[in-house]
Amino acid sequence: MAHCFHCENDLDYFATLPFSKLQLILGFTTISTIFTIPGMLLTLFIGKLWLNFPIVFHPMIVVVMIFSGLSMVGLGTLYGVCARNGHHANMLNNITMMIIMFLSPVLIPIENLPVIFRYTSKLFPTSYAADAFRSVLLGVVDKTFYINLTCLILFTIGLLYFAVKKLDWRVE
Repeated sequence: MAHCFHCENDLDYFATLPFSKLQLILGFTTISTIFTIPGMLLTLFIGKLWLNFPIVFHPMIVVVMIFSGLSMVGLGTLYGVCARNGHHANMLNNITMMIIMFLSPVLIPIENLPVIFRYTSKLFPTSYAADAFRSVLLGVVDKTFYINLTCLILFTIGLLYFAVKKLDWRVE
């Protein structure tokens, strides 16, 4: 979304309003995260009903959904702020999604990844999100779960911090 502001000069409008860059970024990341939650819930319900996965609906699932969504939306926001235009932002997002999907234990269990990828996967928020989802859906909320959740929160804070610092109100 942030890349569209550069193209359409919407940042001129937002710069005149009485709120900060942080509030603007938080507003758009919150909206984007809220839009990801129904897809997560639908996936869980289909897995539970159709595929008979043994899922425990623990209350911490909501927290995991919010911070896993925010961490990835934060990465997309950072790309949108850094991109020259919409095509550049989409290209960065597509390349990153391919790298993240194959280098982190989202589609493949971490035990099946090559040894080097087991270590590099810890550089991506999806690794922590996948581990946190597995733990909470199995009903195992332990120290490892809280470590994964803390890492997701730190990724969210870090990515949003860099997005706010990189956002320039001025339009070229």
